[in-house]
Formats: sequence, C-alpha cells, structure tokens
Amino acid sequence: MENSCETDNISENKQKGSVSLFLKYLAALILAVAAAFHIYSVCAKNISVLASVNGKKIGIVNSISDVESAILSVKSGYSGNTDLSDVDFNVTYKLVLTDKPSAVSKADIRSFLSDYIDQNYEDAYALSVDGKIIAACPDEYELRLAASLMKSKICESILSEEDGAEYIKLNNDIKVYRLICRKDRLVGIDELYDMLQITSNSFKNNISSKAEETDGMRVSALYGAGKPSSVNNIDSGLLKTDKDSSVAVFSAISSSLAARLNIDINYCTVKTESYSEIVQYRTEYIEDDELYADRLILENEGADGLSEFTYEITLFEGTEVSREVIDEKVIIEPVNRVYRIGTKPIPDAVPTGTFIWPINTDFIKITSVFGINRPEFDGGSYHYGIDLAGRRGDPVYAADGGTVKFAGKYSSYGLLVIIDHGNKLSYYGHLDKILVKAGDKVYQGQPVGLMGDTGVATGVHLHFEIRVNGYIVNPLSYLPKLS
Repeated sequence: MENSCETDNISENKQKGSVSLFLKYLAALILAVAAAFHIYSVCAKNISVLASVNGKKIGIVNSISDVESAILSVKSGYSGNTDLSDVDFNVTYKLVLTDKPSAVSKADIRSFLSDYIDQNYEDAYALSVDGKIIAACPDEYELRLAASLMKSKICESILSEEDGAEYIKLNNDIKVYRLICRKDRLVGIDELYDMLQITSNSFKNNISSKAEETDGMRVSALYGAGKPSSVNNIDSGLLKTDKDSSVAVFSAISSSLAARLNIDINYCTVKTESYSEIVQYRTEYIEDDELYADRLILENEGADGLSEFTYEITLFEGTEVSREVIDEKVIIEPVNRVYRIGTKPIPDAVPTGTFIWPINTDFIKITSVFGINRPEFDGGSYHYGIDLAGRRGDPVYAADGGTVKFAGKYSSYGLLVIIDHGNKLSYYGHLDKILVKAGDKVYQGQPVGLMGDTGVATGVHLHFEIRVNGYIVNPLSYLPKLS
C-alpha cells in the first residue's frame, strides 16, 4: 500500500515538472517572438531630422541645409539697410524614427519662419550709441526726436561745467536706423522718455495724449537700460521746467544719464577765436609762345594781403585737436605774383651768323657808343663796345649761338662772359651774376647772366662788344637796326 502511494507521488511530481518546463519554454519563445517583432518594426522605420525654432516644431526636414537656406531667403526679403541682428531663430535639430516620412517643403519652411517673425518681432527703428542699442520704436520720427533731445541734454549738461566752451561736440557714434526687434522687449513711449530723462511732465503728457489721439500703438523697446518705475523717480535736480514754457530746460548731470544708459560719453569742447593774419600772395604762371621754353620772366612782383580769420577750435581734455577757419574778412586783398613762362621751342646751340640785341628790346638806351675816348676808363685807348642801360638783375642774352669761352671775373670788365661764335666773339661785361660756365653750348637768346655794375663802372649797365677774326668792331654794325 505504501509503495503504491509513493509511486503515485513520483508520477504527480514528474507531471508538475513537465508543465513548469513547458511554461518556461513558452515564455522564452514569446519573448523571442516579441524581440524579433520589435527588431523588425525598428528596422522597418526611417531615421528622420525634426527641426524646431525656439521649441516650436517646424516638422521633418530633408536636410539641415534646407532650413539654413530658408533662413537666408527670409532675411534677404528685407531691404539692405534693415538690421536683423536681433532676429534669433534658435533652430534645434533632433533625430527621430518615422514610418513614412513626409518632409516639410522649402516653401513651407520659409512660410513658418516668416510667420514666426511676424508673431514675435516688430519692424522698428533703433537708437544706438557706439554700437550699443539703447531703444527702438516703430515711429522713426519719435525716435529721432528722442535722440536729438538726448544729445541736447547731454551737451547742455557738459557745457554748464566747461569754462570758455561755446558748445559741445559729441564724439559718440549716435545713430537711428531700421531694426527688426523682439516684441517681448517693447514698452510704452513714456518709459522711453523717462529713461532718457529728456522732457518735463507736461511735455511728456503732450506726447502721450498725441499717441492716444492716433492709434495708441506707438511703442519703444528698451535694451538693458533699465525701466524707471515712475516719472517721479527721476533724480532731483536733473530736470528743471521753465515757468513760461512746457519744454524742459536741460540741466541734468550728463554722467548720471550715461550711467543709466550704461554708455561712456566722449566729447570735445569747441570755442571760436579771431585773429588778423597776413595772407601770402599766390604765384601765377602765364604761357608765352614768344619766349623760349627755358625762359621765365617776372611780370608782377606780387604783394601780401591782410585778413581777419575766425577759427573754430576743437579741444579734447583741454588739448587742441583741430582748428578750422569758419569765417574770413578781407582787410587788404593780396596781389598775385605773375610770371611769363616760355613755350617756344629751344633752337640748336650753334652759331646762326647773325646777332640779336643782348637785352630786352622793349627799352634800349645806349649810354656810351663805340670808339669814344674816356680817359677815366679807357686811358689812352678808346671804348671797345657799347654800354646799354638797364636795371640790376635784368637778363642778359647770348647775341648768337655758340660755345662759352670764358665765364668769370676779368680785369675792369668785372664779371664777364665771352662766347665763341666761330670767327666771331661776343663780350658781356659788368654782370651782377653769371648763369653759364666755360664750355657750355648756348643758343641765340639764351640767358647767360644778369645785368650789374661789377668791375670799373659808374652804374648798372651792360658792356657789349663784338670781335671778328680778332679785330674789335662796332657792335651796331652787326645788330638789328632799331625802329
């Protein structure tokens, strides 16, 4: 009986073990099937790129370059002078699994970005100081007015502290330009004027009422400058209203405003001064086709003038940096110095066989003729040439082309030039200055010296003589006849 019971227990235990083993195998099989199905499902999906702008989903895109090109396209739709530096799409990308990817078209991406700008940004005008944006406003006129009043306030404040300055010139780069700015930075116009501390209460109230009379939509954007809690919080003494006017009298300390706007004020002081000064004459050159190209004749000496000049003097930290004439009152007009400059082609430096007068023919005066005896000068001999009157420094010309045989000081001739013309020689004595040297080739009419009174002479003149084949001859026999 006991053996029968043991046999039944063994049989029952075997049965239970078989069921347990079967269940384990079944569970493993189910897990394997589930894993295989999951792997199949994953493999059947596609890896796609999900693009978002500031957390807002654009959708599945074909490539990142599609989004970047759409951004460039949207921005290029604005005029070239519009500042888009405040526009930040903050695009993010995420890899996701999709069944049947349906990518957003480029046109839809551009439309999304344009809508994003319309919803979050405002077309406005920015006021910047040295590249730092202070405020922006949809109304360009309003912002330019605010900028002008701000500059006036700063200049008035500085001027009250600068002795001797007539006005202030700001060096800061203050600009008003078009800007696409974020709407969440927009505040009312009153806050803008409070921040800049540029109007009295009544003037601000006039501005506010005018805004209400239009459409109440004029707003300004403040960029990190701090929003004052109320008009009454403006520092005491910064604003003073004239009793007879609603316009503010600017008496604020500029450093306080600069600190509030977080900018550095850079300026120069400007004053004016007047002086009487000599005005130098100018030199004028007139071309003359009757003069050789190397000839220059003084026509008019010229004279200086006198004027009273008013200067605008700019100083930086007390040191003069520029001086500009802003007015001139002529007391005495200057007279130009005038030269006649030759343009006539220069002839060859060779003898022509004929002679010309060695001085200007406009005025010929012979003071001593050939062949006379002057005991005080010539002793027992006679005058070898002719004497021609003139002024000290008058040019003396070569009577014919040739070669300079002598140029220097010689006996009673003083400074002397002798020119060899082949079988003839010409002498030029008593010169004040010699313009050539021995061996020079000269052309007929070339200046060889300046008239003077060196050597034995009673006054300024030119001693001129001609020698032919070694014989002294009368120059008048070889010179052109005078009319």
